[in-house]
Amino acid sequence: MRIQSPSICTIRISVLLLTVAILAGCLEQPDTSASDMPDLGVSAAAKVYATEYDTLVAEDGRQIVFPTIHKSLLKDGTNRLFAVVHFQDGSKFEKEKIKLGLNGIRGRHSLTFDLASDAEWELNESAWVLYVDLTGLKFRGGQSVLSRIAKVQAKGGQVQLWISAPKKVARLELRFSEETRDRGAETLPRVIFDRIQYGSSAFFHRVGSLYFHADRPVRGFECSLNHSRFRSCQSPATYWLRPGYHVFRARAISLSGRRGPVMVHHFKKHWHSDDVRITSTNPEESPTTSNSMEIHFQTRSNPPWFLWEWILRLAYNARCRGHHGKLKACVWLKDQIYGGHWGTHAECQLDGNGFFACQSPVRYSNLNEGAHTVVVRSLRDEASADEYSWIVDAKKPEISWTETPEPQTSETIAKFGFVSNEEVDFFCSLDGASPGRCNSPVTLRNLDEGEHRFAVYGVDIAGNRSDTQEYLWRVDNGAPVLTLTQVSPSEAVTSSRRIRLDFEANEPATFRCIIDSTFPPTDLEAFTCNSPYVVDELSEGEHTVRLMAVDLQGNQSEVVEYHWTIDATAPAISLSLLSPSFVPTAETQAQFQFSSSEALSFSCTLDGASLGGCSSPFTVSELGEGSHSFVVRAMDVAGNEGTNSFNWDVDLSAPVITLGTVIPAEEITESHTLEVQFSVSESAEVLCELDGGGQVECASPYVVNELADGEHELIISATDAAGNYDEITYYWTVTSPVVVTLDSVTPEESPTISSDAVFEFSSNNAESYECLLDDGAFEECDSPMAYSGLENGDHNFQVRGISALGEPGEVVSYSWSIDNTPLEATQVSVSQITQNTALITWTTNVPADSRVNFGIGTLNREKYDAEMTTSHVVLIDGLQSNSLYSFQVSCEDFWSRYIQSELQTFRTLR
Repeated sequence: MRIQSPSICTIRISVLLLTVAILAGCLEQPDTSASDMPDLGVSAAAKVYATEYDTLVAEDGRQIVFPTIHKSLLKDGTNRLFAVVHFQDGSKFEKEKIKLGLNGIRGRHSLTFDLASDAEWELNESAWVLYVDLTGLKFRGGQSVLSRIAKVQAKGGQVQLWISAPKKVARLELRFSEETRDRGAETLPRVIFDRIQYGSSAFFHRVGSLYFHADRPVRGFECSLNHSRFRSCQSPATYWLRPGYHVFRARAISLSGRRGPVMVHHFKKHWHSDDVRITSTNPEESPTTSNSMEIHFQTRSNPPWFLWEWILRLAYNARCRGHHGKLKACVWLKDQIYGGHWGTHAECQLDGNGFFACQSPVRYSNLNEGAHTVVVRSLRDEASADEYSWIVDAKKPEISWTETPEPQTSETIAKFGFVSNEEVDFFCSLDGASPGRCNSPVTLRNLDEGEHRFAVYGVDIAGNRSDTQEYLWRVDNGAPVLTLTQVSPSEAVTSSRRIRLDFEANEPATFRCIIDSTFPPTDLEAFTCNSPYVVDELSEGEHTVRLMAVDLQGNQSEVVEYHWTIDATAPAISLSLLSPSFVPTAETQAQFQFSSSEALSFSCTLDGASLGGCSSPFTVSELGEGSHSFVVRAMDVAGNEGTNSFNWDVDLSAPVITLGTVIPAEEITESHTLEVQFSVSESAEVLCELDGGGQVECASPYVVNELADGEHELIISATDAAGNYDEITYYWTVTSPVVVTLDSVTPEESPTISSDAVFEFSSNNAESYECLLDDGAFEECDSPMAYSGLENGDHNFQVRGISALGEPGEVVSYSWSIDNTPLEATQVSVSQITQNTALITWTTNVPADSRVNFGIGTLNREKYDAEMTTSHVVLIDGLQSNSLYSFQVSCEDFWSRYIQSELQTFRTLR
C-alpha cells in the first residue's frame, strides 16, 4: 500500500493554525492586579478628612461651614489662631461683601465678625488670600471670643466657623501663626502603584489602564508617560500603548496644593514573537544626577525557538524533499533552520547611534546632560526591541528674590518672595534654624528686634540643591542692644589679675561700666567708659563687670554682666579604677575615673610613656602581661599642677575548651535529645547556657532532653581564677513532621462555571511546598497557587509540605467540578388557554429563575418566579377575552447568565 504524502497546502494550513494558536496564547496578558484601592480625590477629602487636617475644601457653592473647631487648636491661649480663606478665582474684592462668623456661641444664633477691621489680604502664589486673626476678637462686653469658645466646648458643645462670599470659596483653613503652625511642615503625600490592566479584546489589548492611589487624602494627581509633561489625571490613567518598554510617573497634590515626590513604574507591553525585556536599571530614578547607567535585560523567544524550528522542519520535510529542495521557499526554510540565530543574542543602541552586540548588564558612563534612550533588541527579530529612557540632570537650580523687606525697618512683619528657574521643593530657615519646606511667598510675623537672617534653597526632582540665598535685615524700634564681643583672658577661672572686655551696640550709643557693684539709679555719667574696658591689679576671688549702652534718645540697654574668678591654688586629683572590677586581672585594657574641683586640663602617662591630654573616664588598651602604672596630672588656668597614680598587674593565660562528640551529629535533626562531650585545658568554673535561658554549672557530657522544634544554641564557657574566659557555641535545629493547612479556595462553590482556581495554604514548619493537579507528579509550588483555562469536569488539587530535612509531609487535597455549559431555554409553549388565563411552560439546561413579559401590542405586564428550576411553569391571568397577546420568556441562572426567547403570540377564548 502506498501512503499519500500531505499536500503543501495542508502543511501550510496546519503550520499556520499551530502558529496562530501559540501566538494567541502568548498575546494574552496576565492580570497582575492587586485589590482595588479607594479613589481618595478632592471630594472624599472634603467630606471625610477635613477636620483631621484642619482644612476644609469647598467643592461648590458660595458658603461653606468648617465642621468643628478642635479643642487642640486653642492650646493654652498663648498662640495666635487665624482663619485663612482661599477663593477659587484668587481675586481681591471688598471685605464688606464677605461674611465670616461662628455658630454655637449664643445657642442657635451666630456671631458675625467685622472683616473691615479684623482681616487683611495677602498675596499667596499669585492669588489673594484673606487672613482673619481670631485671637484678638472680643464681644461688645469685652470678653474674648476664644475664651467663650473654650467654655462652650468645656460644656460639651461644638463651635463651627462659616464663610459666605459673592464668589465661590476654594477652601477654609484654621491655622496657627507661622511661628507655631508652619504649613510647610506637612507630610507630603506619596503615590502607591496598584496594577496594570489591558483591554480584553485583540484590538483593545494595546489600551492599558494604570491603577494607583495615595497614602493620604489629596487634592488630585499628575501623571506622565515616557517622560512627557505632567498633566492632571486620576486613577486609572488610560493610554494607547505601543509594544515595548514604558515609564509611568505619577505624583499627588496635597490638600494645601503642594506636589509630593514622583512615583516611577517601569513596565513592558508585549507584542512581538521574540520578547526582549529590560528588567531593571541602576540608578532607577529619572531624572538622575548620575552620568552613568547600567541596564539589565532578558531575552526570550515566544513561542520558544525550538518549537518554531520544529514547525519549519515539518514544512521543509513535507515540501522540499528531492527536486523541490531548490525552490526559493525551500532555500529560505533551509537557511532559517540551519543558519538562523536560535538563542538569546541581543544588540543595543544608545541615543540613536548604531547597534552593537551586547549582553546583560550593559553599562554606559560619561553621559552628557539631557535625555537618553537605550534600545535592546533580539538579533533574530529586530521588531522585538525594548527601550528605556531617562534624563541626566546635574545642574543646580537657581533661586532669585522677587520680594524682600527693607534692610533697616521697624516692622515686625517681613514678607519674602522667591522663584526658581525650574520646578523645585523650597526649604526655608530663619536665623539659622533647621530648614523646613516652604512655598513663596513666606510671611514672618512677631519678629524680635535685631538682625535677622532669612535663607532659602531649592531641591529639584533629581536631587540637585541650589546655592542658598540669604537676606539680612534689622528690626529696631526700641532700646539699643549691647553685645560683649571679646573677653581677655576668656577663661571663667584664671590666675591673671588683669581683665579686658570688648563690646559694641547695634546703633550709635555711649557706654557705662562698673566692677563688683551695681549701677545707681541716677548720675550714670560718672561711670562712662569706652571699648575696650581694662582693669588691673585685681584681688584673688570672684569678680563681676556690668556694662550698659545708652542711645542718642537716652534709651538704656539691658545690663550685660560678666562673671569670672581669679584662682592661684594648685588642683587636687581624685583617681579610681572603674574597670576591671578587681586586680590582678586578665583584662588587656583598664578604665580610670578622675576628677578635680578646679582643674582646667588633664594629661596622662602609662608605664612612664606620655599619653598626652586626656579626660575622664580614660581607657588604656593593648596591655601586656605584667605590672603597670597609670599617672594623671591636672593643671588649672594658673599653671598649678597636681598628680595621682594607680598600679596593677595583668594575667593573660586563659583556659581552652575543646568540643568532643555530639549525639546526634546532624545540624538538623528530628531528635529532641542532645548529648555534648567536651574538655577544658585547666581547672576552671564551667557554665552551660541553652537558648539564652541562663547559665548553670555543668560538666562533660552535657545532656538535654525534651527539646522544642526550632533553632537551638548551646554556649559552654570556662573562667579561671584570674578571670580569664573562654567559650564555644554549638547550633542545631530540631524539626517535627510538616503539617500543611489549606487556608482558602477560590471559587468556593462546586460545581462552578469558572475555569480558574486559586489555592492558598500555609504551614508552621515547612521549608517548601509541592502541588499536584489531577494526574501527574508533584512539583514545587508556592502559596497562592493559581490555575487557569481548566476544562469542564471533575478536578482534584493536592499539596504537601517539605521539611528542612527534605522529607514530605501529609497530603492535603480539595476536589471540585467545573460546568460552564451556556444557559439554554427550549420547548417554550402556551397551553390551557381560557378567556382570561394561559399557562406558559419551557425548560432550561441548568436551574434558573422564571420571568414572562406579555401584553396586547406591547409587553407591558410581567410574571416573575425567583425559584431556581429547570422546568418552568408560569400561569398568567387577568387577560381579556378574545384578544391576541404577545409574550416572551427570560431566565437568569445562579451565575447571573441571562437568556431571552423569541416573541410568540396566542389568542384567548371568547
